[in-house]
Amino acid sequence: MKTGRELAGGVAAALISGACRAESFDAQVETLVRPLANGLSNIVFYKVDLLGQDFPLIVLWLALAAVLLIAFANVIDIVLRNLFGTS
Repeated sequence: MKTGRELAGGVAAALISGACRAESFDAQVETLVRPLANGLSNIVFYKVDLLGQDFPLIVLWLALAAVLLIAFANVIDIVLRNLFGTS
């Protein structure tokens, strides 16, 4: 009986120490990655003052890309219609 209790106690201690080690590893990764993530976030979500409001520059960039992509697709469509004579 004594060996069973010792085994259960050893397993419980190993599981508890493993959980503590995982938390400390998680904290280490967090302290290592957090400055990089904050710096990247500051670059990607850089805000400009637009009509008195903070405006993320990425929104303007994505809107401009969407407009240009639509315009480019329409130009290709017009050229292909004229080239092949389909309506």
